[in-house]
Amino acid sequence: MDMLETNIDRWKEQALAEGREQGMLLGMQQGMQQGIQQGMASGIEQGRQQGLAQGERQLLQRLLDRRFGPLPDWALARLAHADAAQLEAWSEAMLDAAALSEVLGAPPH
Repeated sequence: MDMLETNIDRWKEQALAEGREQGMLLGMQQGMQQGIQQGMASGIEQGRQQGLAQGERQLLQRLLDRRFGPLPDWALARLAHADAAQLEAWSEAMLDAAALSEVLGAPPH
């Protein structure tokens, strides 16, 4: 009888250990899948934002070029490093500006 109780206790511990291991594996798999999905969604959104900013930058560059003539290197550099908010502000400023410097600021000295 003692041997049977010992075996039952051992089997119970083995079953619990196997259950914990399977639960951990399943949890890790689910966590990895969720992490991959979140990473993909974040990457897609970041790519979308970058694409929008690039489109705004290109459009503003074409409009400035048409209005003020070929853009100097300093103006192209400012456009290349501008964020979306800056591009939007420059786009609005361009409507009333008489000179390129009124839009992008003074050229470097």
